[in-house]
Amino acid sequence: MSNGSVVAGAAVAHRRRQILSTFRKLGATSRERAVPESSLDVRGHVLFKRMVKGGVIVRLPDGRYYLDEAAEARARRMRLTILAAVLTLFLIGIAWMVALGR
Repeated sequence: MSNGSVVAGAAVAHRRRQILSTFRKLGATSRERAVPESSLDVRGHVLFKRMVKGGVIVRLPDGRYYLDEAAEARARRMRLTILAAVLTLFLIGIAWMVALGR
């Protein structure tokens, strides 16, 4: 993995945290407390669109949005599961290379 990939991944994670924080600060975590996109400062952001598509952020018919905390928790668990799998494969690869080197 290149330094550019690491930096890009960190930037995405930072932006995700910012988006989630904005919803939480506004209290927009339910249908009743949904807010218009104009109050979110995320217009056209790719990550925001991906979060809507993934169901983490819910768009109501009237154009307001809210954060679905349960969906966000599921998405976070999935990201952590994938990270753990990648790290496990990486460590297995290193162990295999060390074993071949002996």
